[in-house]
Amino acid sequence: MKKSILLLVSVSAALGIIGTLTPAMPVQASTRYYQVKSVNRDNLPYHAASQRSAYIYNPTHTRKLHNLKNYPHTTWYVSKSMLMRSSYSSKKGVYYYVTNGSKTISGIVWRGYLTAGVNSKTPATTNGSSNTAILKQQFKEFLAMPQQTAENQVMQKVKQDLAGTYTFDTNLMNYAAYNQHYGQNNPTISDPNWTSIRSKFGLVKGNYAESYGIPEDYNSSWFEAVKYNPNVSGNSYINALATPTEHGIKSLAASHPDYPKVGFGLNIGQPYTYSRSFSNLVIVSK
Repeated sequence: MKKSILLLVSVSAALGIIGTLTPAMPVQASTRYYQVKSVNRDNLPYHAASQRSAYIYNPTHTRKLHNLKNYPHTTWYVSKSMLMRSSYSSKKGVYYYVTNGSKTISGIVWRGYLTAGVNSKTPATTNGSSNTAILKQQFKEFLAMPQQTAENQVMQKVKQDLAGTYTFDTNLMNYAAYNQHYGQNNPTISDPNWTSIRSKFGLVKGNYAESYGIPEDYNSSWFEAVKYNPNVSGNSYINALATPTEHGIKSLAASHPDYPKVGFGLNIGQPYTYSRSFSNLVIVSK
């Protein structure tokens, strides 16, 4: 009896039972999967959630094509989200159809192995010259990205770059975000009482300093400038947008060394065909 149970367990492990709709991780085995339904995802950027082994399969999940751990610098573009069912266990899982920026690798991968956003390690240059294909794809992503997603990614980049140097205060971050979206959220109020608004966040004259970035439209001309000057872009357009905010923080903090708390907010306008607006606010306080 014990031998029979051991044999059954061994066979089950060999065949594998893969991703369900719960957060359970799929076993890396080549069990055929059938597509139940799918949703187009507009080539949204993702990258590997960790450095562990996680395989990209062919569309029917019968053959391993690539291991995500071998592509630590790659941004994967998700064109389709698919609910798939295992032919072995009948369990279901959500998979993404992914393609790399140069379109040389594609396949399906369990969604739990990816996290949203452009990989900050994805190079925009090759041997000192701009990789036009990657930059074009990143520009397309930037134009199509929902406002909140774009803003969150820029804010994450700023915090990542300045971590350990400045203390980002939650109250100041909330005020800056409120400030930058006030007109958008209150279109009928043309002359808000900012003194009253600031006081609600505990900001009174003499205990804070703020600086507004000049609103700009980032358009196809900016794209061309970035394409031929990789120092402007860093690794992506998201990284490029983080740069003026980082400079603003450094400058304001340096001129007010007795104000240790730092906050910032930004507004990336709704996308148009070839442009998006960008503005920011930096604030420091005691």
